[in-house]
Amino acid sequence: MAVFGIGFILCALASIGARDRPLVARLSARLGTGAALPCAICLAVLASSALAGWAASLVVPAIVRGLAPVLAAVSLVLGAVQLIALRPRRVPEEPTRSFGAIFLVLLAGQAFDPARLAIFGLAVWTGDTVAATLGGVLGSGIALTATADGRAASNARLWSVLAASVLIAAAGAMAFGARPFLID
Repeated sequence: MAVFGIGFILCALASIGARDRPLVARLSARLGTGAALPCAICLAVLASSALAGWAASLVVPAIVRGLAPVLAAVSLVLGAVQLIALRPRRVPEEPTRSFGAIFLVLLAGQAFDPARLAIFGLAVWTGDTVAATLGGVLGSGIALTATADGRAASNARLWSVLAASVLIAAAGAMAFGARPFLID
């Protein structure tokens, strides 16, 4: 249960500070309200998170247990660097109303975003890929779907810095052996 909760918090914060949130808000403002955008968000989050969990499940049996905290910390630091360094992408001039196109744009943007790196890192660190993935799906899904009403945070940069700080703190905890205190 702790892995699920940590995954939820890390992915919710990473999704709030990530480049997808302003993109979703701008798409919502241009496309109007409807069920297509929230459904595309949920499916893209599910698919990209499942991919991150699957990648972690391949790595977990193959990695030396002493290197797992290092790999987990590196993935979280890479996510934090993305949050700080990358700017939101621009919305296409004539956005399509096609569910498939919206889904593909969101999926491509989430493939290696900070939230998916957090799922990967947490799953490698704990070895519990299912709980990390489910927590990440719920955290990212809620954070991005809440943005589908068309309102983006006016202080998006502040959220990016906050999320990056949390990911770096989690990376430090993972690298320096907090696992016995958090996970049984």
